[in-house]
Order: sequence, then structure tokens, then C-alpha cells
Amino acid sequence: MTISKYTVARWRAITAAMRRLAMISAIFLPAAVLRVISVRDSGLRFIGADLFGLASDGIWAMGCGLLAMAVARLHRGIGAAVGVIAAVSCVVLHYANYESFRALGGPLNLNQVHLAADRTFFWGSAVHLHRPFLAVFLLALAAGLALWGTGVRWSKRGFTAGLAAIVLLAAVELWGPYQQADGWRRHHVVLLHWRSIVRLHEHRDDTPGYFPADRSGRAIASIPRPGHNVIVLIAEGVSGRTLVAEGSNRPPIMANLAGIAGRGLYYSNYINHQRATNRGMYSLLCGDLPKLLSHSPKMSELAGWDIDGVRCLPALLDERGYRTVYLQAAPLQFMSKDRFLPKAGFAEVRGREFFSKSYRSSAWGIDDRAFLQQSLAKVDELRAGNRPWLLTLLTVGTHHPYTVPHSHKSRYRRGSQAWAFDYLDTAIGEFVAALGDRGVLADTLLLITSDEAAGDPARRGSDVNAAVAQAWSPMVVLTPAGDSGRVEQVFMHIDTAISVLDYLGLADDRSPLGGRSMFRRYRDPRSAVFGNIVLRKIGALEPDGSVSLCSESFDACQTYRAGDDAFEFGLGVKPGVRRGLGPERIAWLRHMAARSLAHKARSPATSDLQLISAGDLPVASLPSPRVFGGQFLRLQAGVTVVVDIDIAVRGTRAVALKHFMWSPRGVIFEDRKLVQPGQVFRMHYAYQPKIELIGVTCNLQVVPSPADYPGDTVLAIRRAVLAFDRDAGDMPAGVKRLDH
Repeated sequence: MTISKYTVARWRAITAAMRRLAMISAIFLPAAVLRVISVRDSGLRFIGADLFGLASDGIWAMGCGLLAMAVARLHRGIGAAVGVIAAVSCVVLHYANYESFRALGGPLNLNQVHLAADRTFFWGSAVHLHRPFLAVFLLALAAGLALWGTGVRWSKRGFTAGLAAIVLLAAVELWGPYQQADGWRRHHVVLLHWRSIVRLHEHRDDTPGYFPADRSGRAIASIPRPGHNVIVLIAEGVSGRTLVAEGSNRPPIMANLAGIAGRGLYYSNYINHQRATNRGMYSLLCGDLPKLLSHSPKMSELAGWDIDGVRCLPALLDERGYRTVYLQAAPLQFMSKDRFLPKAGFAEVRGREFFSKSYRSSAWGIDDRAFLQQSLAKVDELRAGNRPWLLTLLTVGTHHPYTVPHSHKSRYRRGSQAWAFDYLDTAIGEFVAALGDRGVLADTLLLITSDEAAGDPARRGSDVNAAVAQAWSPMVVLTPAGDSGRVEQVFMHIDTAISVLDYLGLADDRSPLGGRSMFRRYRDPRSAVFGNIVLRKIGALEPDGSVSLCSESFDACQTYRAGDDAFEFGLGVKPGVRRGLGPERIAWLRHMAARSLAHKARSPATSDLQLISAGDLPVASLPSPRVFGGQFLRLQAGVTVVVDIDIAVRGTRAVALKHFMWSPRGVIFEDRKLVQPGQVFRMHYAYQPKIELIGVTCNLQVVPSPADYPGDTVLAIRRAVLAFDRDAGDMPAGVKRLDH
């Protein structure tokens, strides 16, 4: 039987087309599968916007596929490697996006991918996958399709057709009847991120004055109470939704905390200003707005500035004779809390290393029950002294993937977020009962709230519902006088610090803290502003109960009318009822975003960031390889950044030190040196970015593990500074080593 040349050529053409389709499918199929699962897990119905999202994924798949096939035309082996790397990288990207939906209720923010390089975050969250077998399957599928797909060179005709398809799909991506649908449903995760970056306009307002200190309201509690102690319990990620009954026959997720709220003051409309612990805790303690947009956190900047202190609540109480103590279950180095909290006024700061017992531990720290049980010993110590005191506690067990003993029995599915909240609720119930048994509550003001809100663990919903749920934190207050009642007036994170001073009779008109006292009732309502770096939104709960919501780039703004069929959050937000936001409200949100960039504590004239304080640092005392890092900075185009590091090594063994500056776009600079005892680790170089970079970190690590070094090995920190020189002359592209 003879096969004609035409048949052979046709078969080869079909095979080549199938290979091209396989290469594109290697990137597109995982994205499509995970998009469908994300929509389903969010409890949403599929709409036309999801088709545009799939088209957007197709743009990305074709672009990456074209790149791999173009390389394959030049060299088949290299093309195959590029294709496999592209396909596997896209699977990792989309799976991280899916896990972000599971843990945070929103799409992956590429400004924060650098967290994966942090040891605590990596081992605490990144390695814990919800569907590990699905991840393995998608990786194998993508790699196999890409390997086969790049095995043949793409013809010029196919390449031209692919480019035409990209242009067509790009037009679809930029246009569509679903402009008001949630952004992640219409766009590929990278294209969504890029759209928010290129349209983000920064209008900095360096004049403080938003939400000024206001104690003009009528008192609703027995105040003032001079000399009383204060406990602030910050529960990681807890939403106000957890205190509301799930149905007529089902109690709240955190029934114990709801019971405590019934005995004290329960603030049903309490707004947090941002997602992320370092933003929420900063606002709580310092009476200041965090940055409402995706900029460097104020806590990280203040931790790095070479200033003596910041006038936050702990510092103000310390000035008045209070003993100030901070305890948390997690390592202190993460988010630079080890350097910020002392500057904020805490005389004693303790983290994971302070606690010897746990029922379960992870890279994030110890479980909530063990943490609160052992914190009681510090309460006993403080009560034995002769000074009033402030004790601030931060739990961590409800952070993904949830540090909860497997033996904990609950009506919620093991491993779920509600299961973790239920365990925390048990721990809080025991803790408050123990405080009562000790007589602590007789002379101590107790505030229970959260740093941020993970949202509604039972319902994800659309972006507006997610944004509202994630801006809603609990606030429960037990006063020594037994004040009780439900307070429906809106209060915010920024109000907490001034409220404590007002309760103690220590606030005055010159207070550096902003906000209103929660122990007073005000005649004039306020708009409560909030940001969300996960959803990349900025919004406000308005006095009439409606919600104004904009993208960070302010190119998509809506207002959602109040209703009574959504969350038990004040008046609630009625899903699907929306109208355009007026220009005056958009201008107000822009103004608040600009105001939030300003610091109540002015930066030094040189704008230097101190990467770590000078002094001796025993290597064996490091809980992780990191010496410093995690600043998450925003570098403006054309501004010269100068890094100056000078560290001497003492002891009996040489130390291997690795330094690198990193951004989500890649490594800016990296070097590693073995430093002998008596020698100095010296880095001095400058860098001038051509474009604005977000999420830049400057890091120093000890390798291998600090546990491998003897106890006499010490790093003598002489200088570790990152300086910004706006007046420097032109720098060559990339990094210039000045003394290396």
C-alpha cells in the first residue's frame, strides 16, 4: 500500500497543529480548571464575565505558547525547555491564585509574592496546599503537553495566525458588556495586576489631619477610670460575622465570644482599615490610618527609620508610668515587629521563643489555647508589680493553614477556617474565665478585636460582599464597671487607641492620636474608610449604610445600596443593587488615599531606612536564617537607592552571609561571602530603577541554619542602612557596585 506525498504532508500538518494546540493547552487548561473551581468555591453563579475571563486566560496562554514555539524554531531542545518552564510556572501562578482565594477570599496580589521567600511564610502557609493531588496532576499534565507541543517547529503561517488571534482576544479583554463584574472574573491574574499598576496614580498629601481626635460625644460608659490596667487581645483574622448566629437553630461560630459580648459593650459596626497584620495592628496601636493602597506598610517603614520612637498608645502610657508588654505566638522577625514594637513604646516584647508549651505548633507559632494559657503567667507577674500596665496579645492559630490540634472536636469540618475560629473561641472563653477567677477584670479594661478580617468563612460572594466582610472586625469590651449594651454607631481601628486614653482619663486636645472615643455617642455620623490590598479595592461605609467601592486605580467605582438581606453588619449591603459613584465621593476617596500615605511621625531628612539596629547579634539566637528583610518597599523611578552594610564577625567559626535585593520582577542584586572571625562583611552599592518597583526587599541571611553555629558566633552590626538620594546624578542601568 502506497501512501501519497499529499497524505503525508497533510498528516504532518495535522500533527503540527495538534502540537501547537498542546503547547497552548498546557498553559490554558490549568488556568481554566482553577478558574472554574474558584468560581464554584466562592459560591457564585457562572455569568458571561467568566467567559471573558477564560478569553483573558487564552491571551496569556497564546502569548506564552508563541514565545516557546518561537524559541523552538531556533533550537528545538531549548524551545522544549522554555515551553516546560513556562507551562509549569503558569500552573504554579494559577495554583497560588487559587490558594489565595481559599485563604484570603481574593485573587493573588503579585505585589506580595515576595512573601514566599520568607521562611516563616513559606513553611507556615505556602507549602500547605488545599488539593495537593490536583496540583501534582496539573503540573504533570502541563509539563507533558508542553514537552510534546514544542517538539515541532511552528511555521510562519501558524505564527502569523497566532499573533492575529492574540490581537483579537486582546480586543475582547479590553472591551465587554461586563465591565462592572468583579475584576478577577474578567481578567487573567497577571493582566488584572498590570491594569491596576499602570493606572495607579499616587497623589501624596503630607498634611495629617484626617479623623482628628474627637472626644465631644456623650459618655456611654463609666469614665474616666484613672489607674486601671488594659488588656488588648488581637485575634488573627477574625471577622465580625463569627459573632452572628448562622441561623435560627445554629449558634455563632464563636459562641463564647458572642456570650462575652452580651455581658459587655458589643460594637456591631466596627471597621478595620486594611488587610494584613502589620497594617491593622499599626492602626490599632497608633491611632493612624494605614496606607489604603498597595504601598509599603507604615510599620515596615517606621521599623527601618533611624528614629527613637513613635507616639503610639504604648509610648503614651509608658510616659504616664504604665508598664507596657507585648506578647505574640508567632516569630517576631516577620513583618519587622521586633523592631517596630519597641519604637511604638513597648518596654517588653516577646514572641514564639518565649513560650515553652504547645498543643500544636507550626512555622507560624503555637496554638491559641497554649498561647493564652501561658500568657496568664505574665498577667500574674504584672499584677504583682506596683504599676498599672498595658498588655497586648496577638494570636496566630487562625492564620492559614490553621494551627489547631487534630484532637479538637468541633461541629465544623477539620482543617476549615471555621474549625480554627471555633478552637480560638474555646481558648478565649477559657482565658476570659481565668481573668475573672483571678480578679483581673475588677480593675482591668479588656478589649477583644482583630487585626484584619478574613471575611465570612461560610460565604465568599462577589467582590463587594467580600470587601465588606473583610472590613468588618469584632470589637468586644469588658469594663471593670460592667458597662454593657450593643453599640451600633460606626467605629474604626483608628478609634481604639484614643478610646483607651479617654477611658483612663489621659486623653487631651493635644493628643497625637486620631479618631473618636468608642465610649461616647456622637450626633454626627462619619464615613468609615477602608482599603483591601487583597482585592485591590478602596471603599467606605457611608452614614446611610450604603457602601462606596472603587478599584485602587479609581477607574471603576460603584455605590451599593443598603439592604437587610446580606450580612448582619449594621444595615447590611444588598448584593447586586448598585449605581455609579458620584464624582464628589470618588474625589473624597482619592483624598483619603492620599492622606493615608502621610506619617504622623515624620521621616528623617535623609529618608534613610535602618535595616537593623546597630549592636551585637548572636547567630545562634536567630529563630530563622534571616538577619533582616521583609521591608516590602516601593521604589520610584529615577530615585537612587544606596545600600550600605558593615558587619563584623566575632567567634571561633566563619559565617556564610548571603545578601540580596529583590523585587517581584526579579533579583536586583545578590552576593554571598564567607566571613572569617575578625573580618568584616561589607556591601556598598547603588541602584536606580528605570521604572517604579513595588514590593522590594533588602535581605541578609545566615547560611546554613543558625542552629549549626556555635554560641560564641556573633554578628557585630556596625551599619545597615538603605538610603534614598533624590538629588544624585544619573546612574547607569542596573546595579553599580561602589565598594564591593
